[in-house]
Amino acid sequence: MIRIHVILWLCSFFVWHLLFVSSFCALVFPYGPLSLFIHWILWKLIWSLTICSLFSASLTTPAEIPRNFVPPHDFVEKNSRRLLDAVAAWARNQNLPVRFRRMATESGMTKAPNFCYICRLIKPDRAHHCRKCERCVLRMDHHCPVLGECIHMHNHKFFMLFLLWASMLCLFAVLTVSPTVIFRMLALYRHSNLARMIPTILVTSGTVNALVCGIALLCFLRELTIALLRNETTLEGIALHNYGERDAFDDGIAHFDLGSKFANFISIFGPDPYFWLLPLPSTYGSGCEFQYYIKYSTVADEEQKACTQQQNNGEGEE
Repeated sequence: MIRIHVILWLCSFFVWHLLFVSSFCALVFPYGPLSLFIHWILWKLIWSLTICSLFSASLTTPAEIPRNFVPPHDFVEKNSRRLLDAVAAWARNQNLPVRFRRMATESGMTKAPNFCYICRLIKPDRAHHCRKCERCVLRMDHHCPVLGECIHMHNHKFFMLFLLWASMLCLFAVLTVSPTVIFRMLALYRHSNLARMIPTILVTSGTVNALVCGIALLCFLRELTIALLRNETTLEGIALHNYGERDAFDDGIAHFDLGSKFANFISIFGPDPYFWLLPLPSTYGSGCEFQYYIKYSTVADEEQKACTQQQNNGEGEE
């Protein structure tokens, strides 16, 4: 289902395209027909890739969380007093590929996987509940207000391509138009002409708009690219910034870095370079299970310190 956000953005793209391109090509372009045709083809190509990436990012909905992550309907009611312990037992019985988190309960500390009390399911690693979409999303990066949709495992590539091609579209317009705009503005300064002033103002405003949007999109794309090369989502980056290296998982602090920037990149863009710049599906993986390595284990360190202290106390008493 296409959300109203996408329709509005698509309309804005068409309006900007109509005003900017028609004014520039028909009234301002200073070169010959062949050069105009080449510029028009390049513009249409980049514009088409931008629109296709936008549609792909919007129409690729999050994959359903497998049924074996969903306990029976009356599971919560039956185990309301010791729910986390029951969740842990269920996850072990189902052999779910999830990490166990150290959690505080009324009866003390326990170890259990993340459980969504709203969707009533065990959340796979890197999954989060989106309050806007009212569902749990596999490998959720963030909720995009532009698309009105979550950026997740299987549309992350399309969203980054949308940022890339949209920024390239803006910069292509700026680089192509700026020399002509500057020349015409100087000419208007010397000799005012209403017939030239209106298209020049339209193209100038479009150029400024393209410059601002292009810079903003490139900055956002840069942040997402840096995170992708670490195999880190936006939400994971925020959690790391807020909580530092503290980690509540039983096995210590985990990073999903696959060992190289290239391996992290192809985990989303796929191994085939022919598809990297095209809005075609190439992401592999179900989004339910991820490789990770333990940087260091704070839990193991604490337990080792406790054992050492007990041994020292025992030797002192002797």
